[in-house]
Amino acid sequence: MNENQTTYDAIVQHLDEIGWNSHEIFYYKIEFKIDGVDKTRYADMVLFAKGKAIGVIEIKKPGYDLNLAIHQAKSYAEDLDANLIYATDGTDYLQFNPKTNLAEKIDGIPTVRELQENHNFHRYE
Repeated sequence: MNENQTTYDAIVQHLDEIGWNSHEIFYYKIEFKIDGVDKTRYADMVLFAKGKAIGVIEIKKPGYDLNLAIHQAKSYAEDLDANLIYATDGTDYLQFNPKTNLAEKIDGIPTVRELQENHNFHRYE
């Protein structure tokens, strides 16, 4: 399975099932273009709330070191001023915790409701 298959088969299905893209407030974009000073880069997936980037998901093929993917996602998130940083291979998920400066294994990308409850995102509604 390559990154593109992982994106569409696992991640998009997961995000759709948990409420992302269910309305215009919270949604995601695939292969999001990030214009930089030196070059243009593309984040695999960016999460949005009312048009503002709030998170980055870096997607890799199974077997890839997701800690390296977290590092890449952090770079994109910094450019986008996004706080939520994830990496996945479609089976395993990591989330970067800025308090510990470590990546932690999670069950999946949080639902919109979980983000609203845990991160005060209700202000976007």
